[in-house]
Amino acid sequence: MLKWLTDVTSTRVVDEKEDGREDMEDNDDVMMIDLILAEVEAKVAEFETEQELRKSQECLQKRIPDYSWLISDVSQKPKKYLTMTERSRLTRACQRIRANEWSKLINLWKARSKTVSSRDHIFDCFISSVHEVILSRPRPPTVGDVVRKYIRSASSVNAVSDSPRINGSTRSLAQISFRELSDVV
Repeated sequence: MLKWLTDVTSTRVVDEKEDGREDMEDNDDVMMIDLILAEVEAKVAEFETEQELRKSQECLQKRIPDYSWLISDVSQKPKKYLTMTERSRLTRACQRIRANEWSKLINLWKARSKTVSSRDHIFDCFISSVHEVILSRPRPPTVGDVVRKYIRSASSVNAVSDSPRINGSTRSLAQISFRELSDVV
């Protein structure tokens, strides 16, 4: 009854929520998301730099002066870093990935991002890789799958056999109750 009094006065008592264990559980995912975002950002920077070099080579070959360095409007300059919307879009996609799927995602995305045509194509390749990894997960059995498996494993009512049937060995779908169905699952 007076336990709350000792808890309030005692400085040695630490609540379970205050020790930070919950924060430590997700650190692996946060670290992997940060690493993935750094990889995507590096790919974007590489692509933008490659585009700038290609454009300057075209200007040199055509002997046209390149005044792109004079652009003062920020929206006109190529962005080599991820914007906040791009970063949040990629973070949301990464949060759907399980710990054992990171290597599969990285390999799939790197294979797809070798031939990119635009900045948005990099992000689309990543998002489609995330969707493909998620779709490759084994799906949980549906109620129909469980019922089919249960019926196939039991002797069929329509089975033709000369041997006498053991009482209760033949079951139809009507005889299955929901309680038995949940036991099968």
